[in-house]
Amino acid sequence: MILITGAPGFLGRQILSRLLAAEETSTLCLVVRRSAVAAPVERLKQLFRELFGEGAAKYLTRIQLVEGDLEQEHFGMGSAAFRQLASKITSISPS
Repeated sequence: MILITGAPGFLGRQILSRLLAAEETSTLCLVVRRSAVAAPVERLKQLFRELFGEGAAKYLTRIQLVEGDLEQEHFGMGSAAFRQLASKITSISPS
């Protein structure tokens, strides 16, 4: 599983779209900030519609969302949840 930070940003969008195309069997883990405006899943669906148009749905199955804050230790997650996530990550692609 490849961990990606900053997916909604310009660089993150580029990295995300290229990894989805190049790593056809990999699962991508996106760390997303909590938001009072829209749920992370809805923000992800919107991002994928912008990136892939009508073909967006086929990519959503390869994504795991993790709500977190990169400025906090363990992304603001509990130690056990962070260790479980870390055990699945094989690569990190910061943006």
